[in-house]
Amino acid sequence: MKFHDFYIAMSDLRLFDLATVVERTGGWGSGGRMPGGQTPITKDLYRWQRQGRVRHWRRELYSIAEEHGGPRIHPLELGAQAQLPAYISLTTALEWHGALAPRGGLWTTSTAPASTPASTSTPAPASTPAPASTSAGGSLGAKLAAELLATLDPPGTVAVVGPRFAMNFQNELGKFRYRQIHPRLFWGFSREVVGSQEVVGDAGAEGRSDVVEVPIALPHKALIDLWHLTPGRWTPQVYEALQLNTRVIDRHALEAFAQRHGLTPRIQVAYTNFENYAEAR
Repeated sequence: MKFHDFYIAMSDLRLFDLATVVERTGGWGSGGRMPGGQTPITKDLYRWQRQGRVRHWRRELYSIAEEHGGPRIHPLELGAQAQLPAYISLTTALEWHGALAPRGGLWTTSTAPASTPASTSTPAPASTPAPASTSAGGSLGAKLAAELLATLDPPGTVAVVGPRFAMNFQNELGKFRYRQIHPRLFWGFSREVVGSQEVVGDAGAEGRSDVVEVPIALPHKALIDLWHLTPGRWTPQVYEALQLNTRVIDRHALEAFAQRHGLTPRIQVAYTNFENYAEAR
């Protein structure tokens, strides 16, 4: 198949998998396997990948390269699409909403579009959690806090949750971690605009204007997901070390969401200590 014909068939999609390619192109005719186990489709995709015309992001997830009329993929967009269904959550969502200061290079201009989240101001410069208090009275709490903080995703990781199996992958856009949650917990997110882009068509093809929307957890749901998935005890020292911005957390919605999630001992302790931390600020 000629790349131009492939482009015409696929160019309206920002990301696509192999099944979608087969559906839209007819599978390159018979679709039979070639020597070495390749199909005509995978052979051409591999050739175009080597030529820089197609980007291969993860397993069977592709996009047309930006230099050949394709989109500029945003890290959050890739994270949410890598294994469906999914939404951005945990520390990534809290950073997006401004509840945590950005850690690492996820929000730098080298990877993110020029536009900023509609619901928050431009993220503050990257910072690291403040050390927990090590006074005699707080030594046990400080130790527990340090143990919990050590389990958080490394700075710059795109944290994703959904009902499918857990997995990690990495490419030039960053590190991605998909955490598994029960299907009954798959709620509490909304579609956020993470950028916009003018996509220039290839070889005379008509371009288009894309608005990139990604499902991102509401800040209070991201916090509950973090409580649920992070081992350890959410002591007051954890919130102090994270310098969690409680002003962007809707405390009434947090209480309602905690009730909906289920007040397990872990969630109850985390919620109570959060309330004490928020009252003291």
